[in-house]
Amino acid sequence: MISDQGGAKGGQGVPEGLGPFVVGVSGTGNVSQGALDMLHELPITKVGVEDLEGLVLSSNWDRHTIYLVHAKPQDYLFRTDKKGRYERKDYYENPGCYESLFWEKVAPYLTLFINGAGWAPGFPRLMSNVQLAQTLEVVKKRGLRGFRFENVADVSCDVEGGLEYLSRATTLSAPFYDIDVNSLITSSNLPISANTSSRDFPSVRMMSVDILPASMPLDASKHFSKALRPYLRDLVGEYTFRGSLTRKRGYGDVDLDLAGYEGRYTEALRKATIAQGGMLRGEWKGLLWEGVREFAGAPFGGAIESARKAEMKALEDKDKDKVAAKEEEDHPHVKTSVKAGGATSGGGGRGGVGEKKRVLLLGSGMVAQPAVDYLVAKLGVKLVIASNSPYELDNLSRPYKTLGDVETVQMEFDDPRKYEHLVRDADVVVSLLPAFMHVNVAKVCIDAGKHLVTASYMSPEMEALNEKAENANTLILTEIGLDPGIDHLSAMSMIDDLVGQKRKRLLSFISMCGGLPAPEDSIGVPLRYKFSWRPEGVLTAALEGAKWLLWKENHEIPGTELLKNYWSGLPITKEFELEGLPNRDSETYRKLYNLSGMRTFVRGTLRYPGYSSLMSSFVSLGLLNNQKKMKLEGWNTFVRQAMVLQYEQDVQKSCGVLPSLPSLLSASAKGNGVGVTKEQEQERFEQLREALEWLGLALPGMQHAKDMAMPPLPKGPQTPLSIFAYLLAEKLRYASGEKDMVVLSHEIVADDIFKLRAGEGADKKAIPAEEEVHTSTLITYATDRMHVGFQGERPASAMARTVGLPAAVAAGLIVYGKIGGRGGVIRPIHKDVYVPVLKELGDMGLEMDEKVRVVKKLEESSGTVEYCLARNMEGEKELGRKIEAERDMDDDPSWVEEESVSWAGDNSSRRKSFIT
Repeated sequence: MISDQGGAKGGQGVPEGLGPFVVGVSGTGNVSQGALDMLHELPITKVGVEDLEGLVLSSNWDRHTIYLVHAKPQDYLFRTDKKGRYERKDYYENPGCYESLFWEKVAPYLTLFINGAGWAPGFPRLMSNVQLAQTLEVVKKRGLRGFRFENVADVSCDVEGGLEYLSRATTLSAPFYDIDVNSLITSSNLPISANTSSRDFPSVRMMSVDILPASMPLDASKHFSKALRPYLRDLVGEYTFRGSLTRKRGYGDVDLDLAGYEGRYTEALRKATIAQGGMLRGEWKGLLWEGVREFAGAPFGGAIESARKAEMKALEDKDKDKVAAKEEEDHPHVKTSVKAGGATSGGGGRGGVGEKKRVLLLGSGMVAQPAVDYLVAKLGVKLVIASNSPYELDNLSRPYKTLGDVETVQMEFDDPRKYEHLVRDADVVVSLLPAFMHVNVAKVCIDAGKHLVTASYMSPEMEALNEKAENANTLILTEIGLDPGIDHLSAMSMIDDLVGQKRKRLLSFISMCGGLPAPEDSIGVPLRYKFSWRPEGVLTAALEGAKWLLWKENHEIPGTELLKNYWSGLPITKEFELEGLPNRDSETYRKLYNLSGMRTFVRGTLRYPGYSSLMSSFVSLGLLNNQKKMKLEGWNTFVRQAMVLQYEQDVQKSCGVLPSLPSLLSASAKGNGVGVTKEQEQERFEQLREALEWLGLALPGMQHAKDMAMPPLPKGPQTPLSIFAYLLAEKLRYASGEKDMVVLSHEIVADDIFKLRAGEGADKKAIPAEEEVHTSTLITYATDRMHVGFQGERPASAMARTVGLPAAVAAGLIVYGKIGGRGGVIRPIHKDVYVPVLKELGDMGLEMDEKVRVVKKLEESSGTVEYCLARNMEGEKELGRKIEAERDMDDDPSWVEEESVSWAGDNSSRRKSFIT
């Protein structure tokens, strides 16, 4: 019904007097999420709170779209003392220090407001009676057309709560009532300014039906029965299996924990069952006795406790030995272990009788903890963790030791035969091992017919296993971490929406991602960087070559030139400055995303300003040399040893004299030092000197390092890169209380040329004068408390959460049959993968913030990342020439339409791209 209305509205357009039609939603819980889900059936365009004023005041808005703003607490809650921004923890600890400016920041621009935010006494109201009048005063003074803030749906139904002016709940037969704001001002004696003395405000229509689901009984019944049906089937299956055991074995009331039946929802049913057969079950058995004991008091406490213990022991002993013996007699190949609370049959693997789903996790590094918590605490699987680190194994499994849900295996991974038996016993394997080990793991998984999930890039060797995996019907899901991972998921979601649904032509795609210290924890630190994952990976990435397309010009640089080709001043966020580096081969992903005719396609890595310059200086000293090995004599000689190794031939030719430091720094500067001033050279020299001193590798004046707190020397010959990574892991680790941060940003520039060329515009040859800039951003920080994303999640770094959770979510979807049905080596770019994974990540707080704005076509002041990149590389004059050339290209009749592959595997829909 909603989608039908959306189609009708899309055809007729929003009447001029109403536009732009802006729907606002508040709240972040299930209520607001339900409203957002329904609104997505309409032709919506998401906007941010900061975009509202410009949108409503503009005459340039789309009559064929509904604008949607999801206002979150950080958008309208501010400290009254002006000290700092909204922080959730601080807000709940000190609600009296905050005030709501929703009336000013959001309300005046809304056509319809849907309130889903909760409220409690002692917390600031979302809007008071006074603020309602103030909102309408703003609307009146500024002449905002479109019946602004005259329609409110309060689905929280909190009478005189977050919206003070909600005076009563409404009914299905009378779903709304009107508030006479003028009378409200008089009756409440509100302190409104003299400018409102005329009191000719419009009335505000309120809807607050608190039994809205009952308005759609058929839909609600169908939805509930559909959700309940699989649980009922498993429940019937349990009792059917139980009956067969009774007939076969000749004993009566079999505890379901011992029956050996395991359906998809069995564990959920067990957890939800409080009483069975007239008796309290499991952990609920103590409820009655504790209640009676508390009621009876001390005089009867001892007798009741004795009776309780006697009954509990009888319950535990009853039939336990009999069932266990019978299991072993009937199934001698299955090892049965009897624990408090019942027997579970061992053996593992898919289809195991009476077993939970079994997941094998290979590796226990920095990103493993959130994956462990998700798989065990949220999904309830049986988890086996294999690692070569006993300390990490103990740390990961500690909360679950008493539950018996986690097994740990200490082992080395040099020979796949060592873990082959673990793979065969698992339903799904998750590998967080170093990337070079994944191919061997995949081969074992394919041979055993077990699905595999990894967070690392798909290597050519891994891709070559595709045919074998397909023939074995084994799914090898790669690149399901952060970058790669969440970037794929969110990019494909945006592209699918823009191209497949809204019929936009994509002109530019730029994706940037980086793991960084929180801004306040990066000050005064070399590189403004700290390590939340393997330092070797970060340093090696700085040596990777890259390819990208920018303004219809292909660029390719070797790894030795990467750090000289950074982009500064990226307009991704106003909170802090960022620079970027090209990330590997972007062309591969343009083809992967099935995009042609693009003028720009870039994937990049984000860092704080100064990172690339200093890292390039480190490269010039030979500290990132990963081709030759040396035995470190001491930290005070590390830099010189590395330089000698790097410039061995030059040293021999010059009779032992090393190249001068200024010459090395100049050669490693951006643009190879061309046009670099003496002041800039001196700045780079000072930056390097301070960094080496901070790391303990040099004294003031570039002397040898002093004896200071340094880690033990690494043993045996190693590459300078390995040694430097070892040092950085010690020196640039996160201290207690410090947080890391992840920033992921997509920018897509698109236009409506599809519509114009399909005849929707007055002139079929017209070229859109404007472009839409669609952005999707994730900025998330380390957590410092329990249960942030789900019950049982421990505090973790942002990097660990954004790498470990996507892999764990994917493994969970596979193990329960939500993803699969096919074999092969794939990336998470398929709709049946990215849709459910994104939804689950969003439920855990890892949600992309999507916005759109309209800019004049190729206008220099558009403020896009694309323009910033081009300006960095070409300079203003050259960029101006490219802009003019691009304008001419839009009028070029040689541009033709090209049929491309059907979108997202849907053969019923086609899309077109434009190529020269």
